[in-house]
Amino acid sequence: MTVPRRAVLVGLAGVPLAATASGRQEPFGREAAVGRPQAEPGAPFDLAWLQRHGRNQIDTLSAVEPLGTGGYAFVGHTVHAISEDIWIVRVTEDGRSEWSTAVLRSATARVFDAVEDLSGDLIGGGWYRTDGTESDVLMMRITGEGDLAAHETYDVGHRGAASRVVPVRPGNYALLGYVQAEDDGDVAALSLVARPDGSPVARTVHALDAAGTSFAGGARAADGGCLAVGHHRPGPDGDQEALVVALDPRGRRRWWRTLDGPADAWAEAVVSHPEGGYVIGGNAADDGPWLVALDEAGERRWRTSVGDADVRLRTMSVVGDVVLVGGLDPADSATAWVAAVGPSGDLRWSHTYGPEWLSSVVSMATTPDDGVVAAGNTLLGRNGQDGFLAKLLPPARDPVPDVSVTPWSPDPGEQVLLDGSGSTAPDGEIARYEWDLTGDGATDATGRFVEHRFDESGDHAVTLRVVDDHGRTGTTTLTVTVGTPTPDGTGIDVPGFGLGTAAAGLAGGMLVRLLRRRRQ
Repeated sequence: MTVPRRAVLVGLAGVPLAATASGRQEPFGREAAVGRPQAEPGAPFDLAWLQRHGRNQIDTLSAVEPLGTGGYAFVGHTVHAISEDIWIVRVTEDGRSEWSTAVLRSATARVFDAVEDLSGDLIGGGWYRTDGTESDVLMMRITGEGDLAAHETYDVGHRGAASRVVPVRPGNYALLGYVQAEDDGDVAALSLVARPDGSPVARTVHALDAAGTSFAGGARAADGGCLAVGHHRPGPDGDQEALVVALDPRGRRRWWRTLDGPADAWAEAVVSHPEGGYVIGGNAADDGPWLVALDEAGERRWRTSVGDADVRLRTMSVVGDVVLVGGLDPADSATAWVAAVGPSGDLRWSHTYGPEWLSSVVSMATTPDDGVVAAGNTLLGRNGQDGFLAKLLPPARDPVPDVSVTPWSPDPGEQVLLDGSGSTAPDGEIARYEWDLTGDGATDATGRFVEHRFDESGDHAVTLRVVDDHGRTGTTTLTVTVGTPTPDGTGIDVPGFGLGTAAAGLAGGMLVRLLRRRRQ
């Protein structure tokens, strides 16, 4: 089973590769690692909770953002008969709604992304319809209490929209999307930089000598600018190509290039690579979702496919040393899909969460406990749709028992200390220590420390079973040898050395041989 993830853009901090006079860089060389990975053993994340949010309308959730004060905010829009509302919902850590509010009611507007600024407000971007099919780029500021503090619209031509909002230096925001100058004209990528109050700083249209370009995502770069990704169509009859453009803090183009790969492909997103550099994700019409890893200088490390041809990647996030991708698997009842890819491009696992969801993951946010909150939309039949939030966590790990024995090889009847204090519970705390000292499977003693005497020589099995505070168990068995024989098998007991440890047993054997030599 497979799960796609929304592609996310990430900034490039390196110096551009050799560029042409137009600023375009050559596609990444084909000598880089390319291939379809074999899935390594790994368990999919568990569904910790699922919360649906909707009002029995056509509600579309667009993005989820973790909040500095805890919990999450997600944004979207509702389609009515003649208008569309933008709404914001704040939820707790477990997905329960704290408040929700609608803004720009009956304005026919949509929001596609939102990020939290240092003051705790949300900066959102989308489009605002002005007349018929015409629309302006929309930027809005929403307070931590859900009030619309300000909104600005930007006339960029016949039609325009912001798909992604990216913080850039110094405290401004880049709205990345597209613009169409005329009703039947070509679409061109757009970067519009504005201050937090909405006042514009700069606007750049990136036509790139193409029949069509557009930005789908972006992320901040280390130099204060951003990296934008999307698609580039060289001519009216040509296949689209995945596009990467490095922008300075004013949205001006530093360099641009298309990515080698399958025909008719486009980029959706980019995230920071767990080991440095970046991972860009996207889709190909006939080959499904893919990932490309770049180092800090923009050189390709590897490229890999992460799903079947009909799977669609929508978003990405990084948890630990893996990149999570999410989206839609239409072959599996159109269910939400998530997959995990290791730092070398190895597919760790792929899973669909359904089929009752009939859903797609469109946004993800990493959680402090190494999980993610996945946001998306669920169909409710022919005329309805709800948004949903789902928390996914790595599979719970069993506690790990650990036993030390003092002395390690006791004499018959000698008191032995069994110590289980080295046991650990990765996802909880040890609640019980249960000891089987006779090998019959029954619990003979409890507690972190246990004292016991073995009356007979020979091997004795000792089993410790630990139980954590969630009821998960771990068991280990070791053998305690009572009455350690000498190396020559005589079994002579040497008083004073007790054979209490393996080292003491060896020393005892050496002493026996020394005494024999003296007798001879």
